[in-house]
Amino acid sequence: MVGTADLAGFTSIGGVTRLFSVPNTDSTTPEAVNATGLVVGFSSVSTKSTGFTYDGTGFPTLAVSNALDTMPRAVNAAGLVTGYYRDTQGNYHGFLATLVAVPEPAAAGLLALGLAGLFGARLGRRTA
Repeated sequence: MVGTADLAGFTSIGGVTRLFSVPNTDSTTPEAVNATGLVVGFSSVSTKSTGFTYDGTGFPTLAVSNALDTMPRAVNAAGLVTGYYRDTQGNYHGFLATLVAVPEPAAAGLLALGLAGLFGARLGRRTA
């Protein structure tokens, strides 16, 4: 179960209730939680709402490009998120998004360094 209390969000899973707030926002509104414990919802600053996901460790943003507001409403176990957004003309539209892991810059750097090391090791073997 998810909900809102005093402008913060909460989850209640397996008898354990946790409060959370998206940093630097006025309010946090969780809308759904899936079987893996992933929460989707939206946070607001002034009159703009932006979607988020929450896995207990961070709040990656979930936003439709060029939308004034993005409001995720549901998530399934496969990570498919449905919701709606408001375009720049004020019209509302539905969306379906697939969540994918995006490496952090430090992780991408480590991956590039590792691949360079592997490539260098292969080159070294060919010339020896």
